[in-house]
Formats: sequence, C-alpha cells, structure tokens
Amino acid sequence: MVDSLNKAIAAAPQSEKVASLKRMVERFSELADAQQSVAKLKSQLENTKGLERAKLLDQLIEASGKLGRMTGEDDGQQAEKWAREIVTLDAENKAGLKAKYEFRVLMNEAGNALRADNVQQALKSIEKAMAIEGLKPEQLQEAHVASAICYLSQQEFQKAIDACKKALDVLPEGPNMPLIKAIMRQAENQLQQQKGKGKDKPAAPPEKQ
Repeated sequence: MVDSLNKAIAAAPQSEKVASLKRMVERFSELADAQQSVAKLKSQLENTKGLERAKLLDQLIEASGKLGRMTGEDDGQQAEKWAREIVTLDAENKAGLKAKYEFRVLMNEAGNALRADNVQQALKSIEKAMAIEGLKPEQLQEAHVASAICYLSQQEFQKAIDACKKALDVLPEGPNMPLIKAIMRQAENQLQQQKGKGKDKPAAPPEKQ
C-alpha cells in the first residue's frame, strides 16, 4: 500500500492530491511500523521467561494499545491477560512492573464484577486497588469515580457524592471531569427527590397509651 502511494506521488508530483497522498503515506507507514513492532514482540515471547518475559509483555501491551488506537480495534481482554501475567512474573516488583499493572488488574476485576451486578465484589476490588502504595493522582481519581458509579447503581446517593468529592480532591481536573460532574448531578437530584418524598409522608399516628 505504501509503495503504491509513493508511486502515485512520483507520477504526479504537482497534483493537488499530492498533499493528501503524502498524509496517507505517513498514516500507513505508522500503521505498518506498529504492526511490525507487535509481531516482533510476540515472536520474542516464545522463548522468554521470568522478568525478561514480563518486560516484553509490558512493551507488547504498549505497542498493542498504540496499534489498537490506530485501527480502532479493542484488544482489551488480551491486554488484561498479559497484565495478570506480568503481576505474577514480577511478584516481588523487581522490575517495577507489579506496581504498574496490579492497579490495572484490580480495576478490571471491579469492572467485570460491576457488569455482573456484583457491586460488593466490585467495591472490594476497588478498595484493594486504592491500597496499593505509590498510586498516581490519576489512578486514585479513577478508583474514586468507580466507587461513585457502584454507589449510584445501589442508590446510595450520598456515598456517590462523597466519592466524587474525593475524586476531585485528589485531582481537580482531567478527562474524568465530565463523568464526575454527571454522577454528582444525578446523585444530588435523586437525593433531593428522596428528601422531598420524605417530607410528603404523613406523620405517624401517636402511640396508644
């Protein structure tokens, strides 16, 4: 594909379409490089064990993620398997990879549990994830947002609001802001409705003497 585009550019260097063709060449070249990188790393995995395998898997996750973003394909399940393997291979964190991927594994577990309507298990996984030392503010915010979603699904609106506030405390900005604001609005509205219903209830009759 890249060779064909280059030939088209060479055949009509003054064409109005040249700029567009050059952009296509760049995109396809990047895609080809990403595909080759993933294929090379996968071939190297076959005879690699221990920490060296963990390091290769780390590179493979990054390379596959880049390729997926370019193609629009989601290989999340495979990446999750590799992440679990990394945590096992680097159990003592000698390569610094357990700390990097343990949070990811636990948050994936939480997501799977929540999709299976097992909210309590999801919250347990999130709690374990937040207990990992050295987490970045972005990770802590992600965990608090996940907690808020769990509480919202259980109609525990005040807890959902509190979790959102904690998410903002650790990081007052970032890509999760629209989601945090949406959760808070929904939880606050539902909480107000609950309070309104409580006011409308008739007073309980006095106890008989």
